[in-house]
Order: sequence, then C-alpha cells, then structure tokens
Amino acid sequence: MTKPATYRAVVATAPGKLELVERPITEPGHDQVRIQVEACGVCHSDSATVDGFAGVPFPRVPGHEVVGRIEAIGAGVQGWSLGQRVGVVAVPNEPLSVNATDLIFGARSVSGTLTGTVIDNEQTLAFANLQGIHPLVETFPLEQASEAYDRMMRADVRLRAVLVMGAQHHSSGGPDQAHP
Repeated sequence: MTKPATYRAVVATAPGKLELVERPITEPGHDQVRIQVEACGVCHSDSATVDGFAGVPFPRVPGHEVVGRIEAIGAGVQGWSLGQRVGVVAVPNEPLSVNATDLIFGARSVSGTLTGTVIDNEQTLAFANLQGIHPLVETFPLEQASEAYDRMMRADVRLRAVLVMGAQHHSSGGPDQAHP
C-alpha cells in the first residue's frame, strides 16, 4: 500500500476564517516524531490562533490537544515506537519572562495548572480506566471544524468538542463516549 504524500489540516486563513487544506507530509527532524492524528480537542485556547494574537501571521493551524499514533521517528529519538498511541498537549517551551515590578505593583501573579502535576493526571486517568469511566464528548468530522469551533465559542457543545479523522466519526453528531 502506498503512503499518502499529503495530509488534511484545518487552517485559520484570516481572523475567524477556517479552511480545510491539504499539506505535504514531511519527515520528522532530529528529536522529533510524526503523529498520525486520530482526534483533536477544540477549546477556547484555539480562539487565539483562529482570531489572531501577538502578530503571528496567517495562515496558521489551530489545535494543540491531539491523540494519535506515531508513524515516523526522527534521528535521536529514543523510548518511542512506531504505532505507539500518544496524546500531546502543545505548549510553548520557551522561558516565561516576568517583570517583578509588574507583579508587585500590578497585583499580578503567576500560577500553574489547576489540574495538578503530571503524576496527578496519570493517577486520575488510571483510576478512570480501572473504574470504566469515559469522558462524554461531542464529535465532529474534520470537515466540520468550523461548525465545531463556532459551537464551542457559543457554549453550544454538550461537554467537549472533538474533531475526529476518517471513519472514527459517530454520524449521530450528538454526545458520544470516547474510549481510550
């Protein structure tokens, strides 16, 4: 079977405008893996990417919460294998610069996640798995990314909006149970 040369992505082409495009598949660089995305969460953080922020030019691809399988491994990568299922939450890895004067006189603060540490999250997921607890999500095929985004922004999605690729979409369009 021939591997495809392109993949589909939803791209913000202008403030508030999403478009489904095809892009060339590239090989992962040193210390990188390529993931075949199975699902991608749609959340309010994506509005910064879709509506524009900090002078980052368009076009740009929203979506920073993905689950998929590793389909290619770059040089220098250890501890990961082809076909391994992974979940990724992308956040910048640059240091955060903070002006102490702004903190003190601006009554500002810096805080971490409200959901706990990585260990806390792993224990929560393990408990949920042992107890057969699954999240309730409303799934949308990739082609309906604009609808999923608009409904999420209007708070018209029951529980959680998730884009799914290919045959994984539940045609009911209603809340579905996502299984690990």
